[in-house]
Amino acid sequence: MQLADELRRRVQAGSLGPGDRLPPVRGFAATLNVTPETVAGAYKRLVDEGYLRGEVGRGTFVAAPPLRAEEDPLAPFEAAGSLPPFAQASTSNELLRLASRPGVVSFAASVAALDLTPVEELQAALADTLKTEGASALQVGATQGYPPLRAAIAHLLQQRGLDVDESIVCVTSGCQQGIDLAAKVFVGAGDAVLVEQPSFLGALEAFRARGARVIGVPIEADGLRVEALPTLIQRHRPKLLYCMPTYQNPTGRSLSSEKRRALLRIAAAYDLPIVEDDSAGFFNLDATTSAPTSIKADDHAGYVIHLGTFSKVIAAGLRLGWLVADPAVFDKLVAAKYASDLSSDALVQRAVHRLLVEGALDAHLRRARTEYRHRRDVLVAALGEPDALPPGTRFDPPEGGFNLWLELPRDGPSSTELFLEAVRRGVAFVPGPFFFSAGGGGPASAAALRGLRLSYSALAPTELRHGVELLSDALWGLATGSRPSAAVVY
Repeated sequence: MQLADELRRRVQAGSLGPGDRLPPVRGFAATLNVTPETVAGAYKRLVDEGYLRGEVGRGTFVAAPPLRAEEDPLAPFEAAGSLPPFAQASTSNELLRLASRPGVVSFAASVAALDLTPVEELQAALADTLKTEGASALQVGATQGYPPLRAAIAHLLQQRGLDVDESIVCVTSGCQQGIDLAAKVFVGAGDAVLVEQPSFLGALEAFRARGARVIGVPIEADGLRVEALPTLIQRHRPKLLYCMPTYQNPTGRSLSSEKRRALLRIAAAYDLPIVEDDSAGFFNLDATTSAPTSIKADDHAGYVIHLGTFSKVIAAGLRLGWLVADPAVFDKLVAAKYASDLSSDALVQRAVHRLLVEGALDAHLRRARTEYRHRRDVLVAALGEPDALPPGTRFDPPEGGFNLWLELPRDGPSSTELFLEAVRRGVAFVPGPFFFSAGGGGPASAAALRGLRLSYSALAPTELRHGVELLSDALWGLATGSRPSAAVVY
């Protein structure tokens, strides 16, 4: 049983991949100092479970782990290659327009809070930059970015467990540009890309724009279901994997340390580049623990492209971020950036550099974490009030980031149906189908239609409480068949 458990773990982690041959029974038994019957029994157990297969005259080999229906991208996660309702572009735009109408309490924006923006510090940094550097601060600079800022970012990333040289740091126009650059370098029309299911809408759109086949990988409580990757890689030969291992958008979940190590082993075994979106990595909201370190910190083989952004830290409209990649990939990404925009905003780069070196950004981060923790707690408490949510509704309080993922009862309304009713009552959110790569039926579509994202970062505590009251009214209204006498929004 111990031998079977260890072999099973190695298959799930990817260190033993499909097609790998296991040692002959007698030789393996001699190496382990056990009887041949022990090895044969372990092999048989794993053959019965579907992890191994025996071939007469050839030996025992690793088989692709059997996937349950909800793990199979060929059926529920990619069925018919169609997008779920409300994920089409025209409908998406209309939905977002409704969510932004005046008077609506909107949980839709996963952005830094405007009321926390360090306006005075940024104003002083901009003024000081123009005073000391004049017009030269407005000149187009190197594609890689303003050198002092690159050095400051390298220093900042020590908080994420990274020890990198500034020479492999490139300033980008936000995290979204980093995703787009990776798509341009690695992905062509018809190529497969693996993404978490659900995943960040901006990444899905970037890969779709390249004509990619976007393959969903299920997420569970401790993050991406890593043991499913070898099978998906064998089936689809993806060009890269995009993931948010820390405080994932939209679920708020984080990849466990064991899975992080397994993910890096799989990347090395299958030569699979990983795009790590760490845009929420600085927002640990648990006062008793620290945030998980970036997976790039343990990437000794150079497979991880690390992305981050100041747009989450300072303000959404401040389009400034970074990428970190090993030299061979870094040069290709910089070339792609040059073709896109030559370089990022020179003045803003210099101003943010001043915020970093003068300590203003660290002070702002401390204030922001405290406030976001409070807002998260207010939302969780409001959702946890008696009768706030119908039975069967569930959520896990996020340990960091800006978002909470709410799952509706299986026998209740879909998230899109709830959205329309909620907007009538004056509250909005983002329905689940926005975050799923595809689905034409099956468990993936069901998960998309039951899920919804509530973003708490941009709302004041009073708005959060009121928004939950309105959302609760909408849910119970659908459950009982009651509707408000007049539409609140229309």
